[in-house]
Amino acid sequence: MNTEKTGGFIAELRKEKGLTQAQLAEQLHVSDKAVSRWETGRGFPDISSLEDLSEKLEVSVAELLKGERITEPLPAEEVQELTDSSLRLVRELFSRQRIQNLILAFLGSMAVMIVLLVHLNSPRYIPAGEDPAALSVLENGQIIAVLKEGVSGCDVETIRTEDGKEIVSFGCYDSWMERFHKKGPQIVLLGEKGKTSEIWLYPGSGQEGDRLLYSENGSPSGGMVTLPRLVYNFWILLGVLAAAVLGTAGWLLRKKHYGPLLLKTALLPLCFSLSAFLLLAGSSASVYDAAYYFSGILLLGFLLYALALVLLRKRKRRKITV
Repeated sequence: MNTEKTGGFIAELRKEKGLTQAQLAEQLHVSDKAVSRWETGRGFPDISSLEDLSEKLEVSVAELLKGERITEPLPAEEVQELTDSSLRLVRELFSRQRIQNLILAFLGSMAVMIVLLVHLNSPRYIPAGEDPAALSVLENGQIIAVLKEGVSGCDVETIRTEDGKEIVSFGCYDSWMERFHKKGPQIVLLGEKGKTSEIWLYPGSGQEGDRLLYSENGSPSGGMVTLPRLVYNFWILLGVLAAAVLGTAGWLLRKKHYGPLLLKTALLPLCFSLSAFLLLAGSSASVYDAAYYFSGILLLGFLLYALALVLLRKRKRRKITV
């Protein structure tokens, strides 16, 4: 294999296509200095660049290795030389495929692990109608909630009104992991008599809304609805929409050098939408622990994106013609 002959052949084919070194480099996603090294014989494309190069210049890999077009049967010596060169390339290709398979296995296992961990540990908020807690007012004026057995814990939020009073809302939750570790009744301090005007238990269901467990004036009040802290459903829709716009733009501009880049960029919001869908399946309407899910969605989204890029590279149709 003569690198100078191959380099001259590359330069000849490039000029036939009416491309500059910079334009060819841009299409191959390499530097123009790399193309210059190839054409002067001071360097040689690696296997991935060699395949892309043969595709862009519309010649076979064998012709690039030989440094000229093959129109007639080759002598035995040249056939042997090309065979040896091709075998080296195939061994390099198989080596890269093994590395890609290891990366795919690692990324895939990590993604599955994150999904399992989030679903096993994610808090499931117990509807107010299931009476997960009982309210009590102690003699010293403290208002407490006694969580029933099996309840993992509760989140408490306090809002101070203009008259200095406090409106407290709390929600009880459990998780699949916590079910393996049964807990006895727990006591949670919610407020003090005279300072707290209302205490609500969320999440409510249907038109009834959240349940009013304590009111300073003792009068009943209409149910209110506590919305999730982050409405992830909109994130999913927004990600799908962004992916559709970027994907359409990439497809329309696929013949431009930045078309494939747009298509790869479109995968990013799509992966985050898929991540949110996988982690919130069955609970997207009642997600209250925002930080917990947010970190899981980010981590899984990046893992899925890396997995998609490796799959694209692995499954990209390449042909080595000997």
